[in-house]
Amino acid sequence: HQSDGSVVVSTNQVIKPVGTHVEFRGRPNAVVLSPDLKHAAFLNGTYKAIIVLDITTGTVKQEFDAAGSSASFSGIVYSKDGKKLYASQANGRIIIANVAADGTLALDQLVATPKSLIPNPRRGAGEGNSYPGGLALSDDGSTLYVVLSRNNSLAVLDLATRQFVAEIEVGNA
Repeated sequence: HQSDGSVVVSTNQVIKPVGTHVEFRGRPNAVVLSPDLKHAAFLNGTYKAIIVLDITTGTVKQEFDAAGSSASFSGIVYSKDGKKLYASQANGRIIIANVAADGTLALDQLVATPKSLIPNPRRGAGEGNSYPGGLALSDDGSTLYVVLSRNNSLAVLDLATRQFVAEIEVGNA
């Protein structure tokens, strides 16, 4: 913290926050607001995987660590009804969490992302961590689309069966 109100972050960038801000441990990579606008969930890169903030009080509601601390660079989304939260992990998993009425999370399941369903001449099929990133839900909430960064693809997760049913090549990055 600097005397002029600015903050020097770990990357030597200087920021000057506007409005109310809440500090917590880690490095927030992505944020999503709950559908009821009462909570914000942060994909947190270097501490607990997800930090849940209470918007009305400006306080940390939960440091969710049931899935470890391997948050990805992007990928966090609430279901439309706010009862589920989905998040990407750098270690090749998707977090599926139940959301309680007070906004706190409880682990439902961890789903491993496919290493690769598509043969790649440079790395071969099924090799390495696919490194999931961005997430999107279908309009009806039955399908989760998962960016697989190292696969250069989009994976399709059927949420009823919790199985990946397809992988779509998208080209480099």
